[in-house]
Amino acid sequence: MLHIVQISLLPGWSGITPERTVSLDGDRLLLTTPPMTRRGRPGSGRLRWERAGAE
Repeated sequence: MLHIVQISLLPGWSGITPERTVSLDGDRLLLTTPPMTRRGRPGSGRLRWERAGAE
């Protein structure tokens, strides 16, 4: 899935469309980057969103 970044605190990220793996589990959304190497170490980034409860 392509994830459109409209606004970012990182100036170079605004307007980009990176690829992400998406999973949805109830009220949780998880976006995961493809495998990458950063500072010589392999890994991937994950961003988890959770729906706030209505009280």
